[in-house]
Amino acid sequence: MPLFLDNREDVRLERWAPGTTVALDASGGMEVLVLAGSFSERGEAFVPQSWLRLPKDGTTWTMVGVNGARVWIKRGHLAEMPQPPA
Repeated sequence: MPLFLDNREDVRLERWAPGTTVALDASGGMEVLVLAGSFSERGEAFVPQSWLRLPKDGTTWTMVGVNGARVWIKRGHLAEMPQPPA
């Protein structure tokens, strides 16, 4: 369900089916807040009220838990974030 969209960011609610794999396009960076259910990303479990922030690094694969997941997603807004000095 789209909540907000402009040329800088896309905010939406999504419901992910139980046991599926979801491809997250983090090319512009993204944040994910778990509202219900669970998922794991790169071996880390995310449950209700967990928050995940992904830098602008391309696509990542997420495994959805047995009860599915309902998430709030904001993407694209991190594309212009300054990078820390090397």
